Amino acid sequence: MKDIVSKLIFSFCILVILALTLNGCYESLPLREDPKEILSASLTANYAAHVSLTTMTITLNVENKFDETLQDHAFLDGVLTIQWLGDPQSRKTIKLSKLNLQNNGQYNPSTGILTIDPHEVLQFVYVWDFTDDNGDSIPQEFKTYLSPHCLEVGEQIFVARESFLIEGSMNVFSHTGFTRAASITYSCCYAFGISRSCSRPSCD
Repeated sequence: MKDIVSKLIFSFCILVILALTLNGCYESLPLREDPKEILSASLTANYAAHVSLTTMTITLNVENKFDETLQDHAFLDGVLTIQWLGDPQSRKTIKLSKLNLQNNGQYNPSTGILTIDPHEVLQFVYVWDFTDDNGDSIPQEFKTYLSPHCLEVGEQIFVARESFLIEGSMNVFSHTGFTRAASITYSCCYAFGISRSCSRPSCD
């Protein structure tokens, strides 16, 4: 009789241990909170005057805000718009694509696969020559005056202080949709030429 009772107690203990073990295996995991915005975008601009050409370089930066690597077929369909604030009708619209991707070390053009590590930033670059959508030169409409700085060194170079509203967005992957950057207003001192003695004409 004692052997039977002992076996029953032993079996009961085994069942209790199994029940506790199985309950631990099926314990629910904490919910994962993914970021609402996997990607974020920002804009930068830089003016440069050369002897034969004056340009503005606009860069659309797209950052992976997720804490994991993203990898998928790249869509890379974006747009930039540049509006001269001196005349709202004067604007330039640029279509961005993989050809504008500057740091494309993790983009495979043969497969179309793009890999973006956590907090890695993609840069889409466009160099603008200050022409509008009609191909007309916007600086022809600027109100110019002689650069005070250049006059001090005996040079007569016309300049104009102008501002531009820049907007941009990029669809990196088809499932992420368009990621829009906050618009920026960029001001520069546009110079109609430079010289050795006045290589950086100023408007002040």
